[in-house]
Amino acid sequence: ENIDEAFKLIAEKKAEFIFEYLAQKSNFDNIEDTKSHSYYGYAGYKVTDKITPYVLYNSTQAGESKTVSDPYFSPIPVKIELLTLGVRYKFNSSFICKLEYEMNNEKYFYQDITMPDGAGGTIKLDDGFTNTTKTNSVRAQLAFVF
Repeated sequence: ENIDEAFKLIAEKKAEFIFEYLAQKSNFDNIEDTKSHSYYGYAGYKVTDKITPYVLYNSTQAGESKTVSDPYFSPIPVKIELLTLGVRYKFNSSFICKLEYEMNNEKYFYQDITMPDGAGGTIKLDDGFTNTTKTNSVRAQLAFVF
């Protein structure tokens, strides 16, 4: 009987939270070790048994910094940030529908192009730059569980 009451309390909770973090170290024979990391956080709130609005934030840094990339992910340093606002409708325990609005912000960091000058220094051939791409999207998803 106590187990049934505890389960009912868990099932009635309205707030939902998830957080995950990933750190990766890549090792290549011909270049130095590189690191990347990614994390996301999710928060939702059950308005009713069927409707749950939520927000999801995801951040990925491929490479340790703006000057060191991680060839496993990308040949150039990149930072990606996603913000998703959505609402989930639960038809039953096996079928849901989600409507989402997503904002995607990607930054690519291109480095200066240099070459040795023959006297132990370098010559700059071209300036580096940062390229930012922003996209917004709306999507609907249906999910079935069998």
